[in-house]
Amino acid sequence: MATINNTLTRLGIIDIADSIIADAVCGANQAHLILGPPGTAKTSIGQYIADSLTRIMGTEYTLVFLDMQTLDPADLAIPMPDPESKTFAYWFNEIFGFTPDKPVVLLIDEYSKPQNPASQNAVHQLFSKDKKTGCRRLLSMMLHPDSVIIGTGNLGTDGVGDMVKSHTRNKVTMHYVRNPYTDEWLPWAFEHNIHPIVQGWVKQTPLCFASYLDPDFASLPDDIKSMVYNPDPKNPARDQGCVTARSLEFASNVFHAYFNAQAMGLRYTEQMLLADLQGVIGNQAARSMLVFKNFAMELPSAKQIMAGNAPYPTSIAAHIICSLNACVWITGAGYGLPAPDSKLEVKNRIAGWFTYMMGGLAPDAQTMFVHSVKDAAEKAASKHEVTVMSKLWDLTVTTHEYQKWASLNSFKY
Repeated sequence: MATINNTLTRLGIIDIADSIIADAVCGANQAHLILGPPGTAKTSIGQYIADSLTRIMGTEYTLVFLDMQTLDPADLAIPMPDPESKTFAYWFNEIFGFTPDKPVVLLIDEYSKPQNPASQNAVHQLFSKDKKTGCRRLLSMMLHPDSVIIGTGNLGTDGVGDMVKSHTRNKVTMHYVRNPYTDEWLPWAFEHNIHPIVQGWVKQTPLCFASYLDPDFASLPDDIKSMVYNPDPKNPARDQGCVTARSLEFASNVFHAYFNAQAMGLRYTEQMLLADLQGVIGNQAARSMLVFKNFAMELPSAKQIMAGNAPYPTSIAAHIICSLNACVWITGAGYGLPAPDSKLEVKNRIAGWFTYMMGGLAPDAQTMFVHSVKDAAEKAASKHEVTVMSKLWDLTVTTHEYQKWASLNSFKY
């Protein structure tokens, strides 16, 4: 007898979002349900989809957010009597911003674990189109025919009380999201001002994005298994924080607060820093990241680099941190330098950095710096945005030092 392969294909959240966008643009307009482990950006992807459809379709798509964990049927709408017709009509809650005359991206967050089953039943009808109009209906309101319906939730194996009924699975396109890969997360982190120490730690600890669903999870080192989300009742770190894309953003906020407090003379000790990190990413990851922080603080400062007397680190990880740090101080204040006061000052910093970089920094670290700035600029251009990083790239390519580096490294752009 042939063996049935029951392994589901899990995609990154951007791949899933782009497939939903393609579905909407091409007219199929299925309803979608995204399931995956905590902290994988299932909720925040709604705005990306709305913005993308607005740009592609030339019509404004508004994001409407429903939180099933707090939603009661009366929160959606209440029946109001009409004395003349002797019927009831639903009056909808204005806070949701429903616009029947305009398309919406309706994100039903935590669909699979509602506070009230009646709420789930009320929104379940959105997964089917009205047979007469071809539109989706919420109680008595017909949504615009181009509206996009997306539910989110955790996997049943995540141990947080999620359940999707069989008839629901048969009405939607099911998507299963995986944790991000390091090389997917780092460009996003760079673009979103994730602290360089957090970025460098992830670069050095790529298994921090491992999943208990991975086939080789059992063979991973115990310190890694204690960092990541693992619902196994035998997991000793089950009640702690864990490393996810979301909690790493929180860890970045902790580091920004810590260093800003140091600069302002506020009391924020390293013991307090450790406790805060433990609160968002758990004990094992927090201690590992703190060791990495102390190591990173021994790196040359931006002031030394610009003065031409900076030493070179001894490890590849430290070289990577230098590159990530440079993305911060070239365009703003930090690492011994104030914020630049002109484009000329930014170009001077770019030139000083490339001189230092080409003098002895590891090739991987050099390439990472250039690709990080270039990729961020290309992403901004694709969204027709102007960002700090797109401006940095425009200035970088005009410097003699960059052109020399690009020639020596056969870099095409």
